[in-house]
Formats: sequence, C-alpha cells, structure tokens
Amino acid sequence: MKANTLLVERLQLQMQRKNINARELAERAGLGRSFVYDVLSGKSSNPTTQKLAALADVLDCSILYLMGDSDTPNKSESTPKAAESVVNIASLMVENTSDGGTLVTEGEEEEAYYFRLAWIKNKLRAEPTDLRIVFVSDNRMEPMFSKGDMVLINLKDRAPEPSGTFIVFDGERLSARELHYSGTADGKKIIASTKDSPASNATMVIKDAQIVGRVVWLSREL
Repeated sequence: MKANTLLVERLQLQMQRKNINARELAERAGLGRSFVYDVLSGKSSNPTTQKLAALADVLDCSILYLMGDSDTPNKSESTPKAAESVVNIASLMVENTSDGGTLVTEGEEEEAYYFRLAWIKNKLRAEPTDLRIVFVSDNRMEPMFSKGDMVLINLKDRAPEPSGTFIVFDGERLSARELHYSGTADGKKIIASTKDSPASNATMVIKDAQIVGRVVWLSREL
C-alpha cells in the first residue's frame, strides 16, 4: 500500500509539473482512461511496468522514480543501484520448425517487461531466472483466464502437488490448465481441468503434453 501511495503522489506531482490532466496523460501514453484513473485512485494495485513506462515517457521522468526505486525523477540521473532493482523477464512463444513441427522458444518482444526484483523474491518467492512470461492462447479456463492474458510462470515448479494452474504445451499451443494428481491402480496420473470439465469430473489425462511451469501471477487488459 505504501508503494502504491508513493506512485500516486509522484504521478500527481509530475502531472502538475507538466500541466497535464488524467485524460490527456492517457491519450498521449496510448492507454485507456480507466487505467490511469484506477492508478491515480489507488484501485490498480500492481500496474505493469510496460504501462508505467508509457506514463513515464509522457511525463518525461524515470520509471524507477515512479516505482519508488529512485528519488530522482530525471532519467539521466537515476542511480545504477536503482536500475539493478528491476529485471526484464523473457517471454515464451510457440515457433514453427523447418520440419513442420513446433517448439517453445523465448520470444523477442518489441516491448520489454520489467518487474521489481524485491517483489519477485519477497512476494513470489522465486528467482528471476526461473520466471517466464506467457500469453494465454485460448478461453478454456474462463473466467479465471482469458485469451490474451499475460501470466508469469515458474519453470522450476512443474509438479501439480499441490494442485494449481499451469501452462501446458500440447504440441501446438501454450494453454492454461488446472492440474491435479489422481490416484489409480497403476499409479498417479495428472488430470487437467477446463471450464468444460471441472476437477470433479475431469477426464483429460496429461500424457504427451509438456507441463511448462506453474502460474504465479496474472495481468489482464481492462
């Protein structure tokens, strides 16, 4: 809450300095008005760094300053120590191979996605090198996940014990699935649930599909 309050205060200060209101800020940054209003009112608890970077560009200040990792608003005067407090997380994508198959690779996004290192370590209890961004490819897990949602996954957490939501590669796409173990006569099997087959009567057994990682964070466009 303290960090959000600081973000609001610094946004308002820079808006006054540039003599710009919330509507103009949203338009110049190419963002929805509701996003800017939610940030300024404190309703947006964890805005993405991509959107904060767009606001910082319009306000001609450092994103590190808005995030509270630097006390200097000027981009050129941001300290090296502050710069080390945010990390870029790579994204995963499905790529076609020359032999007609598909594989999961790290994509090169036009826009980088940065996250606070302290948030990753303290909140997610993970290492940045173990995290990847994935964009959900379908609506099979609505309303929990929708097509286009951006999620963070932990590559080192691939066993559904405890049960939870994972990104699965079925040879064609990266999909969100709720997975859990089911005890059978011939051993434990991993069962996948979707909105059409809830955990109570799921019939799809994960066999050839690859469990990529557990979902630990979600971001959605409003």
